[in-house]
Amino acid sequence: MPIFTSEECQSIVFEAERKALQMGWTTNRHGNYPTTDLPITELPDSLAFFKVALVERIYPLLRSQFGNFLPDGGKNLRVADGFVVKYDSLGGQTELRPHRDGSVLSFNIALNAMNEFEGGGTWFASLGEDGEGASLKIDRGEIVSHSSSLLHGGYGITKGTRYIMVCFVILEGYDSWSMRFYNQGEICEEQGTRLSEKLTALIEEAIKLGMIRSSSWLIFRMSAGGTQ
Repeated sequence: MPIFTSEECQSIVFEAERKALQMGWTTNRHGNYPTTDLPITELPDSLAFFKVALVERIYPLLRSQFGNFLPDGGKNLRVADGFVVKYDSLGGQTELRPHRDGSVLSFNIALNAMNEFEGGGTWFASLGEDGEGASLKIDRGEIVSHSSSLLHGGYGITKGTRYIMVCFVILEGYDSWSMRFYNQGEICEEQGTRLSEKLTALIEEAIKLGMIRSSSWLIFRMSAGGTQ
């Protein structure tokens, strides 16, 4: 099932659009890869909801997906930056170029329904395909989570408007480990190494046990080939 309900997603979008009428959407917060966005810290109602959702839903999900690869099972996860992104086919930003995030984990949550836009999704180089075939599409309330070191981007929309919530997650107190983790992920992807048999078995077992939601995508693979 989705991590957010339709009503919760709609509430976030409505608050973001109301705030944008007052201050506008920001377009220069992320250096070389800016998005048309609003920080969730500017959205008090959404922020209050999100703080609870992190503790009760999102952090437990991330620990179930990645805990075996993180110190202390990922007990010290913290969102360093969270923001609502707007892709608009009518004169706004429609895509985001391939890039790597400067955190340990990243996730995005779809805030509107797939039938409200055409195209879109999160593109991953590690899926080994070009164009839309390498784009993972999710519906409202669903989540895509992945290692921040994976090369990815926002696949372009050609019609309508797409809203997502994006978050960068760090490990408090593990700066040196986090840097090694990030660098290793980048190196492995560039070399085209495949997932180890152990990691594959762990993921398959997690799916069998229902530890990974069918509505979320576990994109931890660091290779450029193989089955996702």
